[in-house]
Amino acid sequence: MTRTHTNIREGGRLRFLAPELSYGQESFRTTTASDVYSLAMTFFNLSTLCLPFEEHHSEWAAAEAARRGQRPQQVNAPRFLAGYFSKLWDLLVMMWEHDTSSRPTAAAVALCLQEILGPLIPSNAQRDNTPP
Repeated sequence: MTRTHTNIREGGRLRFLAPELSYGQESFRTTTASDVYSLAMTFFNLSTLCLPFEEHHSEWAAAEAARRGQRPQQVNAPRFLAGYFSKLWDLLVMMWEHDTSSRPTAAAVALCLQEILGPLIPSNAQRDNTPP
């Protein structure tokens, strides 16, 4: 079963789709590991403002590159992530591992993100003290 009746039926944009899901409908079963891979590609896109596999002009070529084990190339750290990007990149590399059993769990990703990005997020004491 698919999650919706829209064109996301095939798993959304192929650039963000875990390689194990892009072999056809028979093998299309999302898992936590495939979601972690897609989340890594989303984080890559948001943190670099680059599309995953942007060197490939078609979605199908990008999916084929992922199936062959290619991953996005590291780019220079964006200014807004200076000092944090190296650790974030290390997390992305773990999240998009080709071997699905080597990818971290969603809970492990959340903990890593808190550790990496926590200093960028003001604590409750630092936020505006006005009531909601």
